[in-house]
Amino acid sequence: MRHKHKVGMYVGRFQPIHNGHMSIIERGLEECAHLIIVIGSAQESGTKRNPFSFEFRKELIRRSLRGRGERVTIIGVNDREEVKDDEAWGKYLLDEVERQTGLRPTINFEGAEMVRSHWFDGIDIERKAFDRETIPISASLVRDLMMEDNFDFFEFLPAAIWPLYGKMQMEVWRANGKV
Repeated sequence: MRHKHKVGMYVGRFQPIHNGHMSIIERGLEECAHLIIVIGSAQESGTKRNPFSFEFRKELIRRSLRGRGERVTIIGVNDREEVKDDEAWGKYLLDEVERQTGLRPTINFEGAEMVRSHWFDGIDIERKAFDRETIPISASLVRDLMMEDNFDFFEFLPAAIWPLYGKMQMEVWRANGKV
């Protein structure tokens, strides 16, 4: 199979990974021979916004890939307080990806969110944005449903991670002071 790009990249916090993320990953794998999944805020865990550790998020992604992981590299990138503006963040991110993998992506797949709209201005990388309305899911919604013990969230998650429901919910509850 011939791919349009040799290496692509997809950045997210994946708190937790959901079907919207998986849709973008699938598109990335269609277009790229290799996809680098970057778990952002890798140093964060145990908070309301970031309840899951880097290692747990990586495990959830691996399980969600179900045997398609041979063309995927998963790395973590920590936030850096000294990197204040979007363009500096984009450069830091690409440099960190290259440092950890030895690969330089030629395309970035992203949700069409304003916060990421200027990360790669002035940097030679193609960008492909996906409107969240196409797949109206957010990890915040999933975590809120977990807090309420509302099992509707299962429809938003890859089936491969359903068996980890108890662990996910416990981490969300712990981060919110419920346990």
